[in-house]
Amino acid sequence: MITLFGGEPTLHKDRFIDICTNVKIFSISTNLLYIDEDIMKIMSNPGVGIATSWNMTRFTPLQFSHWIGNLKQLSRERHDVMVLVTMTPDLIQESSFDKVLAVLNEIDQTQCVESVLFEHLVSPDATAEFH
Repeated sequence: MITLFGGEPTLHKDRFIDICTNVKIFSISTNLLYIDEDIMKIMSNPGVGIATSWNMTRFTPLQFSHWIGNLKQLSRERHDVMVLVTMTPDLIQESSFDKVLAVLNEIDQTQCVESVLFEHLVSPDATAEFH
């Protein structure tokens, strides 16, 4: 079984569909921005885990709205989407983290996310205090 992670696997739709149709996919990590009906059908397979990354500085407001819409659409088809929040230095500040929690609470109200994972940032620029 294969996990599609790193980069954006849905960016090249034809390759993505080819891989998902011919190989047993265990999970897909995606930004959920390049999703259409064909890709949504593949992601709606209950045997495939879906994870999506989010960070307050990652999306424009329009992209964020699109991301939320795709989360909601996935939730109508399935109920096991995980949101990964990479803990970048800007999120460590209390005021920023409070905003993150407020947004996650808003997303939770839509009941379209099964779990949230705060992932450790791996970066040569991250200081010891950050960790």
